[in-house]
Amino acid sequence: MKLRPEVRRFAERMERKLRKHDDEWGDGWRSMYNEDILCRFNQELKELKEVWHDEERRLDEAADVANFLMFLTEKRRHRPQYK
Repeated sequence: MKLRPEVRRFAERMERKLRKHDDEWGDGWRSMYNEDILCRFNQELKELKEVWHDEERRLDEAADVANFLMFLTEKRRHRPQYK
């Protein structure tokens, strides 16, 4: 499947954000409780709203928000018995 340019660019930004924190967090999200991930998602969403006027920061925060949603969906996909 060929990705749309917009999707590819955004996915690459998400990956850059993940790699930026690899040394500190790695795949630590895999052991987090869903409630904790949701809390972090809400924190990132708040940060996104606060920087909405700044395009570069907005894109970075949007990638953070998207990464936390990805964490939740991946955890659910691999462990559907957990909510």
